[in-house]
Amino acid sequence: MVVLVVVVVLAVLQQVSGAAAPPECSDEKCVCSPAIYVDYGDKKETDTTLSQLRAQLTLLQETVESMRTQQDVRLAELQEQFIKLTSKIALLKQCSATTKHVCPSGYVKFEDKCFRFSTDTKTYAAARSACQAAGGHLVMPKDQTTDDFLRNQLTMYPNGQDVWFGLTDLLQEGTFVWEDGTPLTGWSNWGPGEPSSGRGSAEDCVEWRAEYGNKWNDRSCSVSTYYVCQVSASIS
Repeated sequence: MVVLVVVVVLAVLQQVSGAAAPPECSDEKCVCSPAIYVDYGDKKETDTTLSQLRAQLTLLQETVESMRTQQDVRLAELQEQFIKLTSKIALLKQCSATTKHVCPSGYVKFEDKCFRFSTDTKTYAAARSACQAAGGHLVMPKDQTTDDFLRNQLTMYPNGQDVWFGLTDLLQEGTFVWEDGTPLTGWSNWGPGEPSSGRGSAEDCVEWRAEYGNKWNDRSCSVSTYYVCQVSASIS
């Protein structure tokens, strides 16, 4: 009875599934084929990733090439600017070598400035007016090189003669200002104990003091002494 039920169930299952009956195996030999599994879903995903990487690589190569092109263009621009600047420097040197600075008659030239050493004596205010009338101003020895040059020229005057130059503290006591309105800062060449700001009287104007080896000294502006005028050299 049990055997009959099993046979009937197998027959129904075979009809429902439509599957063929398994091949019979002889007692001597039965060969089963191996199963082969292929995951097509993973292969498609890999192909997509490779495509994306190739696209990114192509984009990166294009970016690098673009940067190289921009760098080459910028380098060419810098080279062109360098050539232009080099040409300008060479031209300026050539012009400087051929440029001549000329001083008016009676003036001594130093660098691009002209100096006239007076043959008369005046108060500071009168000396200032005389220099302005000549188209210049009282000399301003703002650096040691200029000061040394001018002091060496003062040997033309008799021994013991002091000489005005363009520096005062008339506007504010103790604050010395050049004739062009700029303050005295940095280098100076004061004599010993100077500026003394007067010793019982106002000393607001500055001179080269022979007693100090022609170093600077502040003195009363009303004293009459020699002076030096300065004008700019003309270019020819």
